[in-house]
Amino acid sequence: MGWTNVEIFIRVLSSPTCLKYDETWEYHSAFESDYEWSGGAGGMVIPRPQSDLFYTCWQTDTSTDIIIGSSAKFSSDVIYEYPVTMVPFINTNKLSVRYSILVRQYAMTEGEYEFEQAIQKNTEQLGSIFDAQPTAVTGNIHCLTNPNEPAVGFIGCTRETDARIFIDRFQLSRAQVITSGYEGCMTDTVFNYAPFLVDTFATGIFIPLEPAYSGPVLRGWIAGSAPCVNCTLEGGFLQKPDYWQ
Repeated sequence: MGWTNVEIFIRVLSSPTCLKYDETWEYHSAFESDYEWSGGAGGMVIPRPQSDLFYTCWQTDTSTDIIIGSSAKFSSDVIYEYPVTMVPFINTNKLSVRYSILVRQYAMTEGEYEFEQAIQKNTEQLGSIFDAQPTAVTGNIHCLTNPNEPAVGFIGCTRETDARIFIDRFQLSRAQVITSGYEGCMTDTVFNYAPFLVDTFATGIFIPLEPAYSGPVLRGWIAGSAPCVNCTLEGGFLQKPDYWQ
């Protein structure tokens, strides 16, 4: 049986600490198109400018989890292989080409750690009879005009350290099934007849991929649906990040 995800750990060098992370991943659409429809009912299939290619995309997501840790119960002030996140192989395209994670670490005071721990218990560990019961959360701020008005928050000063890693598809086992989100994509051939081409490409629902020849004769055009060709329709952006190696 194969793995179900990639687990990412970090060695925390200060405690207590708070971790946050940003994920960025590269993915490719199912089909690459070097052609486009020139537009309207009187249009035609023409070469696609390099500036309009949308086969390769990047997508970024920022963590919303509260990730805190303390070495108070350990013999040294180091937390080894602290779990940051798990990246699944299926139901996501994060590992289909290249994945990167930027982890940011913030040193915390004991008071700030206790505050974040209470927030974590109240927001992430409720839902069953075995979870911690909700508790009143207080911080180090208060309302100046009305001392009885509840104010929740914590103000602190800390130093940030960060580290980024990359995981390429070839670093993972080729025997491992990794989904891209395009498993159901298929192509079709559109006969090279003006009304057929207009009906297929003028709406933008389908995109021409490449010509289909029968000997020297242009028989038609290979076509794919827009969601299978235009990677931006999956929420990605075309601009390569500056930090992408």
